[in-house]
Amino acid sequence: MKQKLRIIWAIAAKDIVEALRNKNALAVILSALFVVIAYRLLPILGASSEPATVLAYDYGQSSLVEMLHTSTQSGLYTGYASPEHLKRLLAEGEVPELGLIIPADFNQTLAAGREPILTGYVNTWVGDRDAHDLEQIVENEIIALLGAPVDIQIADQKVALQPNSGGLGVTMGIALVFVTLMTGMLVPTHLILEEKQTKTLDVLMVSPATPMQIVLGKALTGLFYALLGCGVGLAMSFPLINHGGLIALTAVGGALFSVALGLCLGALFETRQEVTLWSWGIILPLFIPMFLSLLEELFPAGLVRAAQWLPSVALLHLFRTSFASDITASDWTAQLILVYASAALTLVLVTWLVRRADR
Repeated sequence: MKQKLRIIWAIAAKDIVEALRNKNALAVILSALFVVIAYRLLPILGASSEPATVLAYDYGQSSLVEMLHTSTQSGLYTGYASPEHLKRLLAEGEVPELGLIIPADFNQTLAAGREPILTGYVNTWVGDRDAHDLEQIVENEIIALLGAPVDIQIADQKVALQPNSGGLGVTMGIALVFVTLMTGMLVPTHLILEEKQTKTLDVLMVSPATPMQIVLGKALTGLFYALLGCGVGLAMSFPLINHGGLIALTAVGGALFSVALGLCLGALFETRQEVTLWSWGIILPLFIPMFLSLLEELFPAGLVRAAQWLPSVALLHLFRTSFASDITASDWTAQLILVYASAALTLVLVTWLVRRADR
């Protein structure tokens, strides 16, 4: 058993180093990492030059709403049916935003010369420092508009994401699926092609390594880079994560599935042109339904339900569920089983292809 493990590790260790020397594999790794970093940073960079966003619910007909509409220091959104409606939409944000509840007696309190107290809400992923800065910006702007003091008190209970929440949860979910599938699928594929061209794979096939050991060695290499890319995305999403165990299982399952796809491509095709053509034939059917599932109100319900059975859509749902606050087993069990079953079936196919090639 130890000898078998040493063989598998020797193949994997060689490939992990070779990936950094292979320009095609390295390009895949760097471009996937760039995408996941850009998905996280671009909303922040875009918002840095914009006024603070305020979502306000007014219990009465206060003068404050009209004043805030004329403000150049804050962007105001109103028209919510209830504070709960406001919180649901606040959870859709991609950058720190302030939900503001204006009490019904705001005008009366102000007219009496007392200091009105407003309740503020932020998302769970907004740090205390950012929440305080946002509170101060909006509070100072209101004081400047009213010419009177007010007090914004950030609620202790922050607004939690739900499995179906949009905004940053969706953005980072898509980025995590992208980096996991792209690195896991294409890095081992390029390495196998390189070995075919240099005849290194032929040497492996007549070595003491069995077809299964070769597959496992290549799979470990793909797993290493898929999980590395996913790990970078998770590090950037850390404030979002509420269920570490679920997100770890999701990352491993997604990596296994993507690696299995990559090994299939490498086993079936001999040239980069063929791999490029067929990889897009796999990527597009996996990624387009993810966006379809996010726009379910625009497409037939049957089409959206069918898309839920694709591993990529299941991965997106699992990542988003990992970001949510209160979840049950029914929110993720079926999707996790689907991802691991898809990975297992694809790995069985890979083993069969390698054995057929050995004969």
